[in-house]
Amino acid sequence: MVRLNQSFARTCKEDMCFCDFRINIYDCQNEKLFYISISTLIPIYIIISTLALTNLYYLTKVKRQDFFLPKLRERGLLRPRPLHTFHVLVILNTLSQTIHNSLLLSESYANITLAELGHSFPYALLGSFAAILAISFVYSTPSIEIEDNIDLNSLPNKKLLDVIGFTLAVQPFWTWFPLSILTGIHADLDDTTFASKLFTAQYSAWAIWCCLYLFSLCFIWRRLDSVIKYQIKELKNRLRNGSDNELERLERGRRNICFPMSCIISGIMIQGVTFGFISFYYRETIIFKFKFGIIYFIVWYCAYPIIDLLAECVLLYNTISLHKNYMCQSTLPSHRSAESDLTIKDSNNDNVTSLDQRPSLHLDRQKSDMPLV
Repeated sequence: MVRLNQSFARTCKEDMCFCDFRINIYDCQNEKLFYISISTLIPIYIIISTLALTNLYYLTKVKRQDFFLPKLRERGLLRPRPLHTFHVLVILNTLSQTIHNSLLLSESYANITLAELGHSFPYALLGSFAAILAISFVYSTPSIEIEDNIDLNSLPNKKLLDVIGFTLAVQPFWTWFPLSILTGIHADLDDTTFASKLFTAQYSAWAIWCCLYLFSLCFIWRRLDSVIKYQIKELKNRLRNGSDNELERLERGRRNICFPMSCIISGIMIQGVTFGFISFYYRETIIFKFKFGIIYFIVWYCAYPIIDLLAECVLLYNTISLHKNYMCQSTLPSHRSAESDLTIKDSNNDNVTSLDQRPSLHLDRQKSDMPLV
């Protein structure tokens, strides 16, 4: 057990000490609050990762969906399904946070350098898989043309997308990690002034990344969502009866991805704002003042678990509801089969048209094989 009491990790004024809770929670005024909060968060992280694993197991084993989208000419190598990628992102983030918090509670970090790396690692994983998630949305967008003159019939070059995706996926590790290491090294040498400057550079880079990622993700998501809504509209216009499996599948897929997307966007917005403020007003006016420190502690350690927990609970509820509906429908006679029999019997009647002779949509069925469901 090593207690990090250097001035970078803890500061004292008039017999009152305040901790940089990212790397040290002991020997300061709010030690008990930090200890109880982080101790409570660890089982919550485990619950969230269990829920995410359950949802991922259902998608891959029960529904037998491949983790990757079908290989097509327009798709490159980085083509995981968006919903599967989201669950993996949640699992890795919660498990890495659990490890970091456990090391923080047990005072297992030998120095500030390792503590800085331990704090940065979950965010680096989050940024890496968030980049892959954005690429998966691009490859998930069906290739069709929409009536409002939005041409979605062309995708960017798949090799270029793979290069961009791989670069963005490794970017957190070759930019944020070196800054974290340098910050920790100078903090261990008690060079607080230069360590604080490196800290500012590190969090400024995170804030800029959050802004750029939010802009890109919102654009890509709007593109995909507009295609799904267009397909739903076209199916509704062409259906003669009230329900259809393809229509239900599209609507369910849109619901299943909208809430996780809202959670990701909300979480990154919160992180981007806090990273921006903390990079300019860090040590003197925020973390080492009790009220501001508590606000940042709640945002950093509590906001993401709550958002992840809500997303996974909603997805699990949708899964259970879907399974119950399927079981109920399987006990009833097939309405479609009955109508098909009537169609065969009345085949001489010119007014009767087979249900399978509905007009087809002008879209590539392979590429619109809804990867979000």
